[in-house]
Amino acid sequence: MRTRQVKDIELRDEWKRIDEALISPELMADLPQPECTALTLLVDAMINSTVCDLGPAQGQIMAMVDDEVSIILDVEETVRNRISRNQQKRVYRNLPGGLAAPETYATAMEIFAFKPSDTGPLDLQGRAKFPNGAKFPACVHGPKASIPALDDCASFVYWAEAGFPNPPSTISDAIMHARDPVAYRDALDLRIRTRREARRLMRLRQELTLEIQRAKQRKEEEAEAERQRIMSLGWRGLIEEHRNNGLPITGDDMLDGRRSDISHMLRESLLDPEARSRARDKSRAARESQENLQQKRFYRNVRERRNDENE
Repeated sequence: MRTRQVKDIELRDEWKRIDEALISPELMADLPQPECTALTLLVDAMINSTVCDLGPAQGQIMAMVDDEVSIILDVEETVRNRISRNQQKRVYRNLPGGLAAPETYATAMEIFAFKPSDTGPLDLQGRAKFPNGAKFPACVHGPKASIPALDDCASFVYWAEAGFPNPPSTISDAIMHARDPVAYRDALDLRIRTRREARRLMRLRQELTLEIQRAKQRKEEEAEAERQRIMSLGWRGLIEEHRNNGLPITGDDMLDGRRSDISHMLRESLLDPEARSRARDKSRAARESQENLQQKRFYRNVRERRNDENE
C-alpha cells in the first residue's frame, strides 16, 4: 500500500513538473476550459512518451529525428496563436453590419527543425556561422481553430512516438535544411536572386507595355490631328498638296502610323474614293497568294514524307 502511495506521489510530482514546464503561470491564467482539458491529454502523453523531452526552452517539446536533427514544438506559442485567433474571430462576429470573420480555420503550429552546433562551418573571421545551432521553421497548420491547440500538440507527441510517419513536405524540407544549413543558405540566396530578377523582368515588361500604349496613343492623336488638317483644306489646296507630296498607295503599309502615309491615304480617299478599296484588295490578294503558296508547300512536304515512309 505504501509503495502505491509513493508511486502516486511521484506521478503527481512528475505531472506538475511537466504541466508547469509546458504552460507558464501567466498563460495558464488565460487558458480557456477546452485548452485545460486538452492539457491533461498532452501531459499524459508526455509522461508515457519515450521519444519526446521537455525543452530546450520553456514551453517547448523536442523529439529527435536522428542523431543530428531534432524537431521542436513550441507549445506556448502554438496556444497563444490559437487563443488570439479565436478572440479575433469573436470580435469580427460581434461587429455591426454582418462583417465576415477572417479565415481562422487553419492555425499555425510553431514547429521547427533544429541541429545543435558543433565546430561546423566558419565565416571569414573564423567564427562559427551558426553558433547556437541551425534552426529552420516548418509551416504546419492545425485543422481548425475550434479544436484546442493542446490537442494538436498531443497529436504531435503521438506522431513522434510512431516515428514521424508521412511527414508534410514543409517538415521534410526543414529537416533537410537543418542537416546542411550552408547549402540551404546558398539555395535561399539563389531563390532570392531569382525572385528579384523575375520582379525586374516583370517591371521591364510593364514599362515596355506602357510605352507601346503611349506610342499607339500618340499615333492615334497625330492621325486625328492630320485628318482634321486634311479635312480643313479646300479642293484646290488638297489637289495641290497631293500633287506635290503624293506617295504611291502600298496597301496596308499606309497604316503603319507615319504621317506622310496617313496624309496620302486621306487625300487619296477624298480625291478617289475607290483608291483605298483597290489598295486593300491588292494587299488581300497578296496575302492570299502567300497563304496558298505556304499551303502548297505544306501538302508537298506531307506527300514527300509519306513517299519516304512507303519506300
